[in-house]
Amino acid sequence: MKELVIRIDDSAVEKFLGFAELCPTVKVLSVDECIETKDVIDLSFAYAIRELKERNVFKKPADYTYIMRAANDGAICQSLYFLTPMEFIGYLGELGLEKLIGKSTLYGNKDTIIGTYPDWSFADADSIGQYETLRRKNIVVQFLSAFSREKRKLLDGSLE
Repeated sequence: MKELVIRIDDSAVEKFLGFAELCPTVKVLSVDECIETKDVIDLSFAYAIRELKERNVFKKPADYTYIMRAANDGAICQSLYFLTPMEFIGYLGELGLEKLIGKSTLYGNKDTIIGTYPDWSFADADSIGQYETLRRKNIVVQFLSAFSREKRKLLDGSLE
């Protein structure tokens, strides 16, 4: 005897269960809701951006660059990586977060970040000062906090 675990789109469940009834040696043991990991990541990412935006954490359009770079450094989620700033802008658009930042701002600021998060330094450090360096890094800290909080909430809700 074999046991199979399959994932079926909601629209096909009834048809599949009807098909299973036609096979007397097939027994459906359980039907459960599942939450896609990618969906949780996307929802959490969108939530975190919105929260930071509502709290006025983003002071400059270039501040979104730090979120993109943190994602590329693996600080947010290992599956998020943006080859180009246009890919990041496209991702934000897919999440319903359009017109937050222009490509020239991302392209112009991505190369000012030196190192890997959290050990960033900035090429313009001499001109921006210690406070601005800390503010830039704290954008990511606040994003990670909001992202993790929403991710936990979504995953805990899927277990109920």
